[in-house]
Amino acid sequence: MYENQVDRSYGEKIENFNDIYDLHLLIKKAGFIEELDSVKYNYINRILYSRYYSSNYGIIDVQLNGQNGLIDIEIPKGIILEGSFDFYVHYYHSGSAKNALNWESDPRINIHQSQTPPQQLIQNQQYQTWPNQTPSPLLPPIQSYFSYPNPTIDIDCLLDNSTPKYYLNLETHIHDKDSFILSLAVYISHKTDIPIGTIIVLTLGLWSGMTSKRYQVSYTDGRTVSVGLYVALEQNSGAGKSPALEMLLEPMSNMIKLKISEIKSCIEIHEGILDKLNESLAGCTAKKDKADNKENIERSKNFIKKLNKNLNRLQYMMPITNTTPEALDAMLTATNGFFFAASAEHGLFNSVLGLRHGSKHNNNDLLLNSREGGYVNTNRVGRKSYSGQTRGAITSFAQEGGIRTLLSASTNTGLAERFLMVSEPSYIGFRDRITEKENGDHILGKYAKKCAFFQKYINGDDALNHDSLITLKFTNDGWRHIANFEQELEYKMRPGCELSHPILQRVVGKTKMQVMGIAANLYLLNAENPPANAFDDPFIPYEFVVMAINIFKELIFGVRNYCERKGLISDVAQLTAVFNVFVGKGENASYTDQELKKRLQQVKPFKDIEEPRKAIQRALDYFEQHHVLIKDGNGRYFKNPVRLNPNRR
Repeated sequence: MYENQVDRSYGEKIENFNDIYDLHLLIKKAGFIEELDSVKYNYINRILYSRYYSSNYGIIDVQLNGQNGLIDIEIPKGIILEGSFDFYVHYYHSGSAKNALNWESDPRINIHQSQTPPQQLIQNQQYQTWPNQTPSPLLPPIQSYFSYPNPTIDIDCLLDNSTPKYYLNLETHIHDKDSFILSLAVYISHKTDIPIGTIIVLTLGLWSGMTSKRYQVSYTDGRTVSVGLYVALEQNSGAGKSPALEMLLEPMSNMIKLKISEIKSCIEIHEGILDKLNESLAGCTAKKDKADNKENIERSKNFIKKLNKNLNRLQYMMPITNTTPEALDAMLTATNGFFFAASAEHGLFNSVLGLRHGSKHNNNDLLLNSREGGYVNTNRVGRKSYSGQTRGAITSFAQEGGIRTLLSASTNTGLAERFLMVSEPSYIGFRDRITEKENGDHILGKYAKKCAFFQKYINGDDALNHDSLITLKFTNDGWRHIANFEQELEYKMRPGCELSHPILQRVVGKTKMQVMGIAANLYLLNAENPPANAFDDPFIPYEFVVMAINIFKELIFGVRNYCERKGLISDVAQLTAVFNVFVGKGENASYTDQELKKRLQQVKPFKDIEEPRKAIQRALDYFEQHHVLIKDGNGRYFKNPVRLNPNRR
């Protein structure tokens, strides 16, 4: 249970701890619960803020027994905690029981008994989340806090908007370390030197371009949503984006190219036959021979026409990399409303969204409905339009700037939040150019076999049919996990909380749809025998739902950091000016809001705006909400000595 085993001779100290500290109050003090009158509390990822559990993201249930104060916490790896001391060991001491045995001198739980000087208490602090003690007006601000709140933003990342600073730890959320998706992502990451989190999302996005033509997933009320994912990824130029795309698209592209080659050969043969028939017709004298020849010519023309129609359909089934709104309508007509766009170039968004210079229309309505498998009816003058159900998948893997383009083009339409957005740091400058890469042909070969189901949609002229889709379902446990996750996110959207900005609220608003899509594609890629028809077991095991929840939670965190970095959520220039007032001034430097406004309204960027004092106050409020600055009992702001560790979330 513990990182270090406990000498049982210390059992009396453990029993004394359990006698002194009521478990309900201990958990309440740590910020886990607000009230003590409930029997059961469900939390997601809450206790995992401890460094000991930094890699074990998952859903936990916390159960409290009001009579004897016992706690039972179960996490995915099976560790069980019982009693106040166990909670104290894992939450406050990262699993080290020997360190926890010195609890009598721990100021975090013995604030009133401690005789340790205030400055020494500061040095002993761990990251905490409970409210601050009321400061004494007789002490300097830095010495008046026995504990400091953990900042919810990384100030270095916030003020440096040049490059991404966070790697996504998506691989830690895939429970089965021998699973195929993890093996595939690890190999492609190794081969291309692209962060594995980016590769996992890239794999799911491109895989969904195929699965969306065979599967859909249903809500509890029977409504369905497409399993096709919209994905926007960023990496620097020269990072190896194209090779990663090619490896994952190659199985599908090869199948389509082979069929196209066969059809072209067939067209060539029949065009030769048609030429001979025309020549023969010119030499016919008998009425019957002419009639037979004309019949054969008409039959050949119809067959060639059918071949060309099929050729056109197959060409549109290839992932589109560049298009116009007009061409997109023609493609939907040829493919019965299915589309797949994938590119390593920035122009994909410009073309698909209709942002290219000279384009009169955008495709927001089409893209909005296609993600959910909805109905569209485009009716524009001067071009062939499509009306009917649509289902699509989009993967843009381009240089930095694509996500911002998407957010700008979306405005308040709801388009951007339908995308899974990833912007991780690049490995450029840290890649090994000497050591030969390991051979992973066996992994790519297995991936090609999993893609073989797509051959049906290549061979069959009428295989692309919305009514023939196989419907996947979630178990009751799966829906329970999703409900718990949505409830946790709901609390984080309250005013001043980490997901309170409208951009992030809109992203969170698509939680159910995104989790359904991620879980379905995780399952289909890992399953040895996924459902092949409507009679097979349609239920997705709940462990894939848990993985999808944790992956999407990590992606939400990434979107928040991206928006902060780009100033979409906070004005970076204004925040930088405010924070710099406290830099290099020592730990005890403090200012009132009036002192700060008087000082800052004369400098850029505040002197160039209409209401500088309001802007300064907004920046102060932002820093206070995220615990970068703390206001003492006298209304003076000082810099929080605790810094966010971005590797502990």
